[in-house]
Amino acid sequence: SSGINTEYGGLYEEAVKLALTKLGNVHEAEKTAVEAQSYCSLEQQEMIKKLWLMIARHVVEEEKDIKRVMDVINRAEEVLKIEDILPFFNDFFYIDDFKDAICKSLEIYNQNINQLNDDMKDATDSAERIHNDISNLKRKNCVVESSKNCYLCDIPLLTRSFYVFPCSHM
Repeated sequence: SSGINTEYGGLYEEAVKLALTKLGNVHEAEKTAVEAQSYCSLEQQEMIKKLWLMIARHVVEEEKDIKRVMDVINRAEEVLKIEDILPFFNDFFYIDDFKDAICKSLEIYNQNINQLNDDMKDATDSAERIHNDISNLKRKNCVVESSKNCYLCDIPLLTRSFYVFPCSHM
């Protein structure tokens, strides 16, 4: 096995390019991308996606093996989606070969849309409850006797500004 050392400096992009172009070793490039995924932070997801796109493009253009491309997408663990690699195929490529992957991708998008709709409904309901609470508080009143003192400092309330809380504490 000809391992590519990326420990020093984390040069993952260069390591993937080297594995694909000089060594012609897709497996080594995939190992590098998996390593990058395990060590990189969420802010570096674009770099990780770029690594997997380089590998997918190589498999599409050099190996022209659909099953192998699907393996790359699956190994990328949700970093790549089928729509990310479609531009790499020529115009005469049959979409039937990707029918299952496209359907799965559409189902995931549908689930995400449904989840967003549920979240929006929850947010709207919450905003409506808050609006109602504020309206109710605006209508609430409290009678303050001139002899009342602050509960904390025992200074007469009417000598300065004060707050009356919904529980009637002043």
